[in-house]
Amino acid sequence: MYTNIISKGIAKKIKRLYPDKKIEVEAVTSNAFGKIFVMVISSSTKYGIGGMRRLDLTFDVSYVCGEKENMEYNDWLKNMYSEFETVETDEAVYRTQNARGEKSDGIYHFIFDLTARYLIKNNDVRMNVLKQKGGGK
Repeated sequence: MYTNIISKGIAKKIKRLYPDKKIEVEAVTSNAFGKIFVMVISSSTKYGIGGMRRLDLTFDVSYVCGEKENMEYNDWLKNMYSEFETVETDEAVYRTQNARGEKSDGIYHFIFDLTARYLIKNNDVRMNVLKQKGGGK
């Protein structure tokens, strides 16, 4: 649920940086050249008291260089580092952590972690309608 919302927030930022590039938030397709992909490569959830949840995500923003183009890797990293200190969605602003870049076989990777905290509302438990019986001693 939150993963898709955050992925779309990342894609919007990339589209502002590179309006001429095709951005995918799904799995890598066979025709990947010249596209930028936003993928969750790791996730974990921790359960807290009172319905609190902590969702830790690791994202990989990958640019697959086209056969006849080559975006400069250092420029790519500079843009990613400066733009991705935060990720904004309609619901919240998330601060990124542990950002790093990698380059391998014509693919530029920008990998970062992000933590989302949210509350699960449990409508089955209605403590405010319980009636107290007896008295204090």
